[in-house]
Amino acid sequence: MIISDNSTTAMTGHQEHPGTGVSVQGQEVGKVVLEDLVRGIGVKNLAVVDSFNIKEIRTAVKDSLDRQELSVVIVRGTAR
Repeated sequence: MIISDNSTTAMTGHQEHPGTGVSVQGQEVGKVVLEDLVRGIGVKNLAVVDSFNIKEIRTAVKDSLDRQELSVVIVRGTAR
């Protein structure tokens, strides 16, 4: 499974979401960390890679495809 994480909610106007650590009212709250969620459901093979590093993405995906169990690759990065 590949999760694309650009740390924003673009579909409805860039409002805050559970991954930002800020509520919609602008208050600081606990931040949801995708890696913690993935590990929490029992996934052992997890890779977090830079969305602008194609070599790193290819390596992580290839490694994941070589395994029998579920693997998760989080591709993280914002527009530069």
